[in-house]
Amino acid sequence: MIAILGVLLLLAAVVLAVPTAVLCTECLLGLLPRRPNHEGVDEKPSAIAVVIPAHDESSVIGPTVEHLRQQIGAGDTLLVVADNCGDDTVKIAQGAGARVIERVDPEHRGKGYALSFAMAYLKEHEVPSAVVIIDADCRISDGGVSRLASLALKTRRPVQADYTLDPSPSASPGARMSAFAFQVRNRIRPRGLERLGGTVHLAGTGMALPWEVFASAPAMQGHITEDLALGVELTLRGHPPMLCADVHVTSDLAPNQAGQATQRRRWESGHLQTLARYVPRLLTQAFARRKPRLLLSGIDLAIPPLAMQVTLLLGGCGLGLLGLLLGTSSLPATLFAAEIVGTAASIGLVWLVAGRDVLRFEDWLSLPGYVLSKIPGYLRLLGRKRDLDWKKTERKT
Repeated sequence: MIAILGVLLLLAAVVLAVPTAVLCTECLLGLLPRRPNHEGVDEKPSAIAVVIPAHDESSVIGPTVEHLRQQIGAGDTLLVVADNCGDDTVKIAQGAGARVIERVDPEHRGKGYALSFAMAYLKEHEVPSAVVIIDADCRISDGGVSRLASLALKTRRPVQADYTLDPSPSASPGARMSAFAFQVRNRIRPRGLERLGGTVHLAGTGMALPWEVFASAPAMQGHITEDLALGVELTLRGHPPMLCADVHVTSDLAPNQAGQATQRRRWESGHLQTLARYVPRLLTQAFARRKPRLLLSGIDLAIPPLAMQVTLLLGGCGLGLLGLLLGTSSLPATLFAAEIVGTAASIGLVWLVAGRDVLRFEDWLSLPGYVLSKIPGYLRLLGRKRDLDWKKTERKT
């Protein structure tokens, strides 16, 4: 029995070592000075369609539309998809100058349905050269819409902008910890993954796709993280997304704990769902088609959310030490300890170089409590049917 325990612990340590090594490498490479980003794409393309999926976004849709109107030309379309809205989203978006189409189907709600609805509308009314997708609560850097669309048209590939969250000055340490983890996931790791030769993943906002890629993309209805799943599907179909780190998209972190918890549950549950569904496909296709890019993207997708990664490594190390007391080999505990040190060193370096504006030094004192507070949620995710519905994040303070 003790021998079996030792084998299982060693197997777990080895399995976790692969994504941990890729995580550490991405973090280190992602901190290197950025290369000149895609010269020759500054000319503004014609007929861009900017699509804003919106579900009860009356509190934020007006400023977003006004902001985006300043970045589009006379031949472009600014389209708001009001999906099952019960507030003033339609009225406010129209008043701010957007074209609004309404979708009413309470039994089938979600961003995937909204994007499919937008595609059908554009196909019937006016086919654009490129589609840029921006969430209703996001801001994009000046000239970002044009640059994303230009790069998508030049490369004939989906393009993902740099996307981060802004915590409020009064945010709790846990909220700033979440914003920092989001920055690692959406800014640092994609830069490192691209340097390794892997395909970056779509983040759901700040995305641009050539029309033919958007129109032929599979419907992502029924996915919590439809953006992540869409990027993997496009990669498997020969349209791997690329990063445009020069364009920055930001949104505010939910201002209260209930809203933050909703955001985290959605991201983490969707990540695990997509991981379980697509990692085996990516790895299988990588070997069948001899594509290292697919292998790297599959391993990157297999990296769990950062707090979960820390929880798994600490738990594995604890079990390894317990096994050592029972007479198993010291190798599992040693491997888990090495993975903890590597993760801590790489994440700590990211914070020193690029994260101190988000996470304060004293916030690290809340890390043990932050990780412990996540464990009940992870256990619930394992035993609960995942919610596929589109739930609006609470934004009121």
